[in-house]
Amino acid sequence: MIYYQYDARGVKHRKVVDDGSPDTTDYAGPFHYTNGGLTFLQHAEGRALKSGNHWTYEYNLTDHLGKCGNRG
Repeated sequence: MIYYQYDARGVKHRKVVDDGSPDTTDYAGPFHYTNGGLTFLQHAEGRALKSGNHWTYEYNLTDHLGKCGNRG
């Protein structure tokens, strides 16, 4: 089963996937935590992924209209 927790404004704060051993994802603004550990954070140009002790940056490249990639 998958459970979601929202606040009164409709902002998602938690997702729990329970298929025998629960997997929890918490959302705190731009920060995303999986099972209590920081997984990634979002920023204006994309996101920063945590991999061990290092961070990898992924950027969303947009055209002059703000559209990403080949999605029309």
